[in-house]
Amino acid sequence: IFWVYSTVLGIVSLIVIVLYCLALIPHADFGEEHNHSPDFTDGKGFMYHLNKLAWLFVGIESMTLGNNNIKDAGNKDPFAMVACMCTLFVTTVCIFLVIGSTDPGIGQLSSEDHLMDPGLGLSLKTTHQTSSILLIPGFVATAYGFQFAYTKQINAMANSGLVPKIFAYTYGPNDAPMTACVAGSVLSLALLLACYDTVENFSAKMFDIVICGACCVYINLFRSYLICHSRYSNMERSFRSPLGVYGAYIGMAVFSLMLIGVAFFNRDNGISISVFVIVMIFAMAYYFLVAQKREFFSKEEQEKFMKAYILNCKPFLSLYYFVD
Repeated sequence: IFWVYSTVLGIVSLIVIVLYCLALIPHADFGEEHNHSPDFTDGKGFMYHLNKLAWLFVGIESMTLGNNNIKDAGNKDPFAMVACMCTLFVTTVCIFLVIGSTDPGIGQLSSEDHLMDPGLGLSLKTTHQTSSILLIPGFVATAYGFQFAYTKQINAMANSGLVPKIFAYTYGPNDAPMTACVAGSVLSLALLLACYDTVENFSAKMFDIVICGACCVYINLFRSYLICHSRYSNMERSFRSPLGVYGAYIGMAVFSLMLIGVAFFNRDNGISISVFVIVMIFAMAYYFLVAQKREFFSKEEQEKFMKAYILNCKPFLSLYYFVD
């Protein structure tokens, strides 16, 4: 049910984007009045808006969390991630060109929550409320995808001892991680209800906090790639990045730049980065004081890392983890 539902939402969302671009082509005009904005003419403006562009790609890495439910994931998942990245790149460029060539232009849209909304109103001659209906599939797909991601992540952390074992409980023939899903959803909803009407501009602040977390995750993913590339180069791989280590270094530089943008070029007096740092301090304290003492390799990790350690000529360390 999940995969069918996700596929339908993805197809509908893609159709909306294609129709949006085609409908605005007759209105396109690359005159200077559409593209001029003082907010984009200096480095500060670039650093301020950089994190918003990343949101168009956030979430692709979550596809790997479904590997346990996919047959031959080693071959299918890399192909799916590359196809997803290419699709998003093409649609992002198309949307950017369309927005930049139609009223009200990029400058006026820099503060718009939903970039496609003015264009839909212009092409369909509809009100804001009516045109927003077409954006619902994309919103639902985003929420649904992130719910899947944090549910699988919490469940995986429970299987490794990082969080209480109760979150590792699964239900039904498909081993649905029910407790992780309920816990993550309740926590998210409680945070939303507590802060949405009490914290000024909560959506924008939460967006920046999430982007900070994403940047840290991506930087560490690239670092992990470099470690595996150098230490475990003799392991069998079904897919090899055509960019290699250079792509990893470029990726780390890009997301480091984005993190700097949120930290020093944001316009919320440093509230977002401060909250993120505080959360990370509490998370690190929890890990070193509690989780580290009961952390262990899950069954899935043992299957993967046992072979890696043996191939890396560390049989004693492999035996230690196996016995533990």
